[in-house]
Amino acid sequence: MHKIRPNPIFEQDGEKPVDSADKDNLDATEKNSTESSDSQNSSNSQETSDLQNSTNLASKQMKKREKKQKKKKRPIIIILDILIIGCFLGAAYFLLEPKLRSKRQSAIEQSAIAEIDAVLELSNTNTETNDIPENEPVTPSITITVNPDANKVPGEGYEDFGQGERIEVDAPVLDQYGNVIINFIGTLKIPKIDLTTPIADNDSLIALRYGAGHTAESAKIGQPGRALIFGHWFDEYGRVFNRLNEIEVGDEFTIDLLETKTRYHYVVHEMLEIDNSLLYEYLFEREPKVDNEVVLVSCKVENRMWWSTTGRYLAHGKLIKSEYLGSPKKNPLKHYIE
Repeated sequence: MHKIRPNPIFEQDGEKPVDSADKDNLDATEKNSTESSDSQNSSNSQETSDLQNSTNLASKQMKKREKKQKKKKRPIIIILDILIIGCFLGAAYFLLEPKLRSKRQSAIEQSAIAEIDAVLELSNTNTETNDIPENEPVTPSITITVNPDANKVPGEGYEDFGQGERIEVDAPVLDQYGNVIINFIGTLKIPKIDLTTPIADNDSLIALRYGAGHTAESAKIGQPGRALIFGHWFDEYGRVFNRLNEIEVGDEFTIDLLETKTRYHYVVHEMLEIDNSLLYEYLFEREPKVDNEVVLVSCKVENRMWWSTTGRYLAHGKLIKSEYLGSPKKNPLKHYIE
């Protein structure tokens, strides 16, 4: 009986045994496969690296282009920023400057009123003008100096009375510092429109920035004839002649003069609204209806458009009485000695 031997072709687990030649071939195949895989991986890595480098290069080029574009746009952006800032500053100036200008004008106006009242030393004395005592100290005006280029009123200009002729204007009186000297001769009070404003001895552009102005070529205030007093229609409600159009026939106003220390009472006997071209005729050609009167003159401004005046308001007031203001009685000082 033959003994059973293991089959040389199969291993014990039933698998076919690997011959040495086959093993070598297998190792070579695996090696080639590995080398091929490594080569492929190396190739892929190289491609990836090249792609990444290409991407980085494209990114750098794009950034350079963007940077160049930004450099090109930067001047335009700067100009636009400057324009925007300029617009904001212009708007702020347009809104704030009129208020600041009005505040400065009002401060000078109120200062003049206070000084005039202090000189007059208003009292309740109702002494008649004819009883003015002799040797009474006279203060013809209160002097205030201002910068001629400050607080200009928009649209201000000298009246040509519709003739279109060239106007010769006397140069303003300057002090040693180059400031304009304004002489305020009294105050105008119109209770109907809650107005108290100083009156300058002239109706120049600079004087009218801080109150009303008496036309020197017209009659003196309080004397026979027609005295003219001009005032701006200020944009601020209630300033100077801004509300002159509200005055009606029968309303009263007063003027206090420093030189005579007298208060003159007037009643409005005529209120007119005329075209610009008729101003000269009404002020200088038509004879006054009364022996002693004051005419208050202002621009007619509609819808707050001060740059386009459409006419004039004229308030004619006739003198009805006057009273001497004199110096008030003063109580002697009491000295207490301990």
